[in-house]
Amino acid sequence: MERNNIERRIQLAEFLKIKRAQLTPSDVGFTSGSRRRTPGLRREEVAELAGVGHVWYTWLEQGRTITPSAEVLGRVAGALRLNCDERIYLFRLARPQAGSIASDSSVSVPERIVEMIRSFEHKPAYVRNLRWDMLAWNEAHTKVFGDYSSVPIERRNMLWLLFTEPKIRAMLINWEIVAQQVIARFRADLSKNPEDNRANELKNRLLKTSPDFTRWWRQYRTTEILTHLIELVHPDAGRITLERVTLRTESEPTHNVIIYMPIDKRSMIRLKTLCGHTPNIGGRSRRRASGVPQGAA
Repeated sequence: MERNNIERRIQLAEFLKIKRAQLTPSDVGFTSGSRRRTPGLRREEVAELAGVGHVWYTWLEQGRTITPSAEVLGRVAGALRLNCDERIYLFRLARPQAGSIASDSSVSVPERIVEMIRSFEHKPAYVRNLRWDMLAWNEAHTKVFGDYSSVPIERRNMLWLLFTEPKIRAMLINWEIVAQQVIARFRADLSKNPEDNRANELKNRLLKTSPDFTRWWRQYRTTEILTHLIELVHPDAGRITLERVTLRTESEPTHNVIIYMPIDKRSMIRLKTLCGHTPNIGGRSRRRASGVPQGAA
């Protein structure tokens, strides 16, 4: 338990330092003196804005073992000008009893969930956990993004593939937007279970492997909801634009079901054609013979 608390406090300390450094005195109505050695606010200035003691705030930023009240933590969030997603992130780390999720060791997906995503014949769909491991996917997902059954299981992770697989990067028109938002969502997911050793190992491997991941991870963005579209140019189908729909399962709170919906008629037709449906003049379609959909990994 102590090791888990240490990891949580490290992440809390890093977040507070970064957010303090991103504010300038003029942002909060202070004058910028000529004797400042580093940009950003001083700890005592954040403490003054939040109405807390300098020593207490220093302990909080150092990751000491303290449990602030919701009211005091709210004042700290206000002093640091945190947005809604950043406030949620701060509260998860500083008050773990308010929203933590137990460690997820399950890699199996209930058969009814697998059957559901298989039923989407021309809509890519997959199941992931908080570590972004790929747990199950359908044939449409394979047709659009590739066959993950051929990827070693230790690398069968959406975050890892996004930053290390050249084919995915080349196919995504808005790769940078997608990558930055996914990092922000992964940070939010990690705050639900900061002691997840495998998630932290994944983060550390990416920090060593990908300069892009490293640069954007250090910006400390976090988001609860992904709002970007998936814009891609498929080598066989051409340009396709997808919108994400995310569902959470009752049986496993750490599992998310992601369904990609075509955003326009052109994308829908190209998806259907790619997945073995040949549209006809009357607007109906007939299915070409195809293989068995992929199931749980």
